[in-house]
Amino acid sequence: MRLWKYCVGYVNIGIMGDYPERLVNRCTEAGVPLSNCRRCGGGVTADISMRGVKKLRRIARGCGCRLRINKKRGFPCALMQIRRSVWFFAALALFVAAALAASARVWSIGIESSVVPGEAVAECLEGMGVRVGMRRSAVSAAKLREGLESIDGVTNAKVSLKGVKLSVVISDRESDEALPQSDGPSDIAAEKDCVILSVSVTGGRAAVKPGERVKKGDTLIRGDLSDVKPGYKVHAEGEVIAEVLYSASATVSPMTSRMVRSGESGLVSVPSFFGREIKARFPYGEFELEPVRTANIACALPVTVTEYRCYELVAALVTDTDEAAERRARLAAQERLYGMIPHDARITTVNTEISKNADGSITAVINATAVERIGVRKGI
Repeated sequence: MRLWKYCVGYVNIGIMGDYPERLVNRCTEAGVPLSNCRRCGGGVTADISMRGVKKLRRIARGCGCRLRINKKRGFPCALMQIRRSVWFFAALALFVAAALAASARVWSIGIESSVVPGEAVAECLEGMGVRVGMRRSAVSAAKLREGLESIDGVTNAKVSLKGVKLSVVISDRESDEALPQSDGPSDIAAEKDCVILSVSVTGGRAAVKPGERVKKGDTLIRGDLSDVKPGYKVHAEGEVIAEVLYSASATVSPMTSRMVRSGESGLVSVPSFFGREIKARFPYGEFELEPVRTANIACALPVTVTEYRCYELVAALVTDTDEAAERRARLAAQERLYGMIPHDARITTVNTEISKNADGSITAVINATAVERIGVRKGI
């Protein structure tokens, strides 16, 4: 992993702000990988790919954090420094040869089984000669599938080879097919107050029209068709799209705890190999680093030593500015709002109101409108 990061290049960034952990969580949810995360004083330092920096800036705008690029590392940067070196071309040739040799073999075997224990599947694969490091050309998906389906209880085995990963999925054949819906008569009702946008019925009859405002518990699709035929009731089926209004608020105190410099400091030297800093011992539990100077060690490998000024940090209660308190209140309200809105909903409008209370606290109210599928089944 470290070698791969060096080959593609990465950026060491500093995340500063009131709650840098929020940005780290947002990156995880958005699929922007951060590595080598380290608490550095009042902020966080982390490594990110060069392509991910642009996405990170967009995410940071909504989290109240500031970004700072500490250094750029990796093969693209090192190429400019050692392109004339004979060692570079030798290492490049060795790397290409190793990559080509590695790509022709299986280096990962994934097993998913809902029918029999995964240990039984792994034992069967081992008996058929499947192991990490085997050549890809020796893998026959058809033969492996036949061998796996010979296990008692296995009726459906799927084997696929993508790149250097062999995936095996064991499931019950009947579970892969769409299960029939219950034949019991039922309605589909609203699970929250909303405004109907569209109704698509595949079973039963629509009880609402687009543009109609409904309350929680109101029937959306009716399964009782007694007016068509006495006693005729069906299992209501369909999809209802509605517009739902959400509101979340948060109040924060003007006082907040922050890490501040205590006045104690010292110099710390940290060596780096291939752009990766070797773990060093720092004199304080909570600290902030400021780079002083960086020196390159004269050798064929990219080894550097960076000297930092290490400042001790202690927790102190300070009074926030109105802007900082508003930002904290807005972030807290956003967290509550995100917990209320379903993941598959589409947010159409957002309105934020900020007010200052008599005791100096700040209240943020966020109103958002989302378009989502709505409806819960109830028996009739």
